[in-house]
Amino acid sequence: MLFRSEALRQRIARLSLRQGTVDEARRLVDRALRRVAEVGLEQAAGEFNRGGEPWVDRDLYLFAIDRQSRYRVLGNRPEGVGHSLYDQPNVRAEQADAFLRAAWQAHAKGGDWIEYQGTRWDTGEPVRKTGYVAPLAADLLIGCAAYRSAAADDGTTAPPNEPAAAAAEAPDEAMALI
Repeated sequence: MLFRSEALRQRIARLSLRQGTVDEARRLVDRALRRVAEVGLEQAAGEFNRGGEPWVDRDLYLFAIDRQSRYRVLGNRPEGVGHSLYDQPNVRAEQADAFLRAAWQAHAKGGDWIEYQGTRWDTGEPVRKTGYVAPLAADLLIGCAAYRSAAADDGTTAPPNEPAAAAAEAPDEAMALI
């Protein structure tokens, strides 16, 4: 019996979820902030935009947006760097406004969770996302978001301000702009 339980424990330890979790998204932002402190924004942004490990993990990737609503980092689609959030496919202006309002409020707090209704880049299907956003500079925020199940039950620690405060800041009509 001990052998079977040890074998099961080892298999579970190797198990990798297909989607990232909110805890992993937060850790990715924290690692990115440390990397910027180590090597500077320009070098770090270049690393983040190249994608791949450790800056892209399954469906988790970094994004950084400036006050002019332009992507400075877009880890899953580096060709989007320099383009406006408002120019993204399937994004209406009011949706971009709602997302940016929530993200800049999180920036002003020194970092916080946001929750929003989004659209998957690959399929166009609607999904809920929860992200952590932090200041990278006075005019620049960085974040990472995870897909959420309909019940928001992915076995992770729920963000501290979810859902009541985050939902008030980021209405359901906000798109997954990241």
